[in-house]
Amino acid sequence: MRKLPVLILILATTVLAYDEADLIKLEATLQCERCDLSGANLNKAFLSEANLTGANLSKANLAGANLTEANLFKANLREANLTGANLSKANLAEAKLFDTNLSFANLRFANLTKAKDINILHGAKLSHANLSNAQLPLADLTKAELTNTKFTGANMMMVNLSDANLREASLALVYLGGANVDGANFYDVSFFRANLSNIDFTKASSIKKVNLKQAKFCKTKMPWAELNDNC
Repeated sequence: MRKLPVLILILATTVLAYDEADLIKLEATLQCERCDLSGANLNKAFLSEANLTGANLSKANLAGANLTEANLFKANLREANLTGANLSKANLAEAKLFDTNLSFANLRFANLTKAKDINILHGAKLSHANLSNAQLPLADLTKAELTNTKFTGANMMMVNLSDANLREASLALVYLGGANVDGANFYDVSFFRANLSNIDFTKASSIKKVNLKQAKFCKTKMPWAELNDNC
């Protein structure tokens, strides 16, 4: 009985290990659909235009990797390290991103439609990215570059947007309740039909030329008044 925990540990380690053949295939061809690369060390790897559709990259080290225009549709990136990675124009639609570290990653023009459980985006560059219908509750977007980013229909409950730049972003139909917006730039942002309950916009750096048509307000503090239209 005393050896059981050791056995469980060994089995767990085996389950998380990547497939060596899959790694060789990726490095040789950049084509690796549904490959098992869990826990692989791909630090600063050149994977531009790689096809990783449905690949298992959980806990993989992709820090500083070049993934420009890579196809990561439905990929599992749970707990992967993508710090400083270049994901510009990458397809991350429906990808699993729980506890994925995207701090300071470049996601300009990336497609994150219906991406799931994104929560670590501190300092990420997401200008012009598409995060429509993405699941972002409690996400850390502190100091993120979100110019012209599309969040239409996303769940952004209680996200941290402190010091983020959202100039000309679309937050239409977004649930933003309880978000921290201290120091955030909302110049020319669309909040059309967004839920803005329990948010204090008085500390935002800019909230000018915003579209607030049909937005929902409850305990929403604006620079000109507290709005409770929908309490």
